[in-house]
Amino acid sequence: MDDSVIKVLRRNGSWENSTRNSSHLGQEKVKNVERENDFILDQKFGILAQEIKKRMKIKSKHVTDNSSSKDLNIVNKDSLEDKKLNIKRIKDVKTKLLPYLLDIQELLEQKALLDNKMSEIDKKLVRIKSIILREKQEYEEEIKAMKKNVDFFDD
Repeated sequence: MDDSVIKVLRRNGSWENSTRNSSHLGQEKVKNVERENDFILDQKFGILAQEIKKRMKIKSKHVTDNSSSKDLNIVNKDSLEDKKLNIKRIKDVKTKLLPYLLDIQELLEQKALLDNKMSEIDKKLVRIKSIILREKQEYEEEIKAMKKNVDFFDD
């Protein structure tokens, strides 16, 4: 215990009074006195607890004031260092990825040119297909006409 805590308890006299009173009384009276002393001790400890709380608040204010200023400085230094590291990392990544991005851009341009060529080829194929289908229809009509002529002669 802290010296100040012991002083508060001695000032209130709770320890000495409880031991003196209990030794002189009978057992029933001792129980009653102990209950009363417990209540008094609760009150005394309440005072003690308040004193401790006050002192803890005072100490915590000093500690938090000192630590908060240190923490702010540490946080500011850490955040600046983190930002510098992040910027450096981003620059490193950009320098590593730049050649690949340029290659991708070239490939996309080549793909666009090839897509245009493919669409032209598709148009030509559609034209050729339509010509072939037209020729097929004309040929089938000629065959039908020939069959009719052959059937006419057979009859």
